[in-house]
Amino acid sequence: MVVHSSCMNPWFFPLFGTIALSIGQLFYESWYPFTSNFGLLIYTITLLVLMREIDKDLVKTKEFTYCLKQIALRGNRISVQNDENFVVGNIHIGDHNQRMLNEKEEAIV
Repeated sequence: MVVHSSCMNPWFFPLFGTIALSIGQLFYESWYPFTSNFGLLIYTITLLVLMREIDKDLVKTKEFTYCLKQIALRGNRISVQNDENFVVGNIHIGDHNQRMLNEKEEAIV
């Protein structure tokens, strides 16, 4: 994931689109149809840019989750103390570990 250090980033673009939309409403009757539609167009473009940013974050989250699952599987495999009767909430760790190993084996095959 990318962390932006200024307000000039894709997450602030809808604010700029809203400002353009508001400014488009301020003109006289002769210019109003053009400026209103132009403001709406800019706002729509800023939302599309934000949707691209969200899509990139979703992909990165999926990759990060996959990495964490692989780390958990490796940790479970090399763990010295792997208590099969250990329960977290209503999940038995032994059952969870076995399910994870089975999913990995199915993915490889």
